Amino acid sequence: MRDRLKKHQTENIDFSRKSYNSPKSLKTNLFGQLTVMNTQGKPVRIAVNRNLYMEIIKLQARENLDWEQACTRATTLLGENSVKFDEAVNKKYNALHRSQMLTEMNKVKQVWINQGYKKGEADWKITYPCAVCAQPIAMKSGADDHSAMSDLLKKAGWAHTSCLKNK
Repeated sequence: MRDRLKKHQTENIDFSRKSYNSPKSLKTNLFGQLTVMNTQGKPVRIAVNRNLYMEIIKLQARENLDWEQACTRATTLLGENSVKFDEAVNKKYNALHRSQMLTEMNKVKQVWINQGYKKGEADWKITYPCAVCAQPIAMKSGADDHSAMSDLLKKAGWAHTSCLKNK
């Protein structure tokens, strides 16, 4: 059985002849093995995917080419599509990379903002304890408590150290 299957998978075809159009006896296997002549005129056995083979046959018929021309044209088309595919992959990669990079940058930015806010708050925020619960109350510029504090500090004689030295 295996010998019979091997016999059906293999065809000895000389593709180097210009008048040759297409091997009609290739069986419907996933891979067909073909014998082609290399540049030194020696036969070389190659495996050809059936789908690739059928696309080359379609190309032959569509553009009225012989086998060698159709193979050359198929190679050119594959190369062009490969370049287009690479460009599409690179474009998608760059978009994903840019998106991930922006996400990471936004996370870092948010950390910086939070740290900066906390540092600024620690350096400049004025609080005083609540008279009822003793929890801190943040003083806001221009609010009633801020005005009362300003008045109290002024009455108590608070001033810049440089102003006190010049007095």
